[in-house]
Amino acid sequence: MTNSGLPAAVLLDMDGTSIDSEPLWIESEVKLAESFGREFDPAQGANFVGTSLLSTAEWFANWIPTDTDPKILERRLLQYVVDHFEGDRILYRPGFFELLDLCDRLGIPVGIVTSSHRDFLDKMLAAVGPERFAVSLAGNEVENQKPDPEPYRTAAQILGVAIEDCVVVEDSNSGVASAVASGAHAVGIPCMTQVKPQPGLTVLESLHQLDEAKLRELVA
Repeated sequence: MTNSGLPAAVLLDMDGTSIDSEPLWIESEVKLAESFGREFDPAQGANFVGTSLLSTAEWFANWIPTDTDPKILERRLLQYVVDHFEGDRILYRPGFFELLDLCDRLGIPVGIVTSSHRDFLDKMLAAVGPERFAVSLAGNEVENQKPDPEPYRTAAQILGVAIEDCVVVEDSNSGVASAVASGAHAVGIPCMTQVKPQPGLTVLESLHQLDEAKLRELVA
């Protein structure tokens, strides 16, 4: 806990936590399968929530099957989402902007830490306003992606704060594992998948519940 009794920073996952982009990712997976003459069940998309895009592409390469380099499939999945994340396809999770406003008022730096590539992260930042975030870290900018703790520890290091004084908000079990292992005060808010309760994790229903009192309680 800092001297103020507030978190040193609030670090947010992007897909499923800050923005409701999972439907777009599933749509990209369906389109990729169709391009190879296969039919992909959208319900299976939940299996890839919180995982790296390359691991998803590798799964598709085996499932289709195809000799196409998984990195090419990865780029196709990413490009579809980047191209379609605009207009009414930009959806935010309930309470997202209220949390940003609260942190701004309290002087708490906010960061975005995602498994998505920088291309998509930058498009999200442009939509929200990059000035609202003190740090942003993409999946292709770390050596070890979630569930490894490296992404959150790296973000805290960039900010010059102790990860143990930070609150991390996630929606997937992979992301939660990263947050808990990092030593942060981890919060899980389910989106497409249920978050498994575990020591070191606070499960909430919505970002709306992260008010000043809850932020203070988390780091007390």
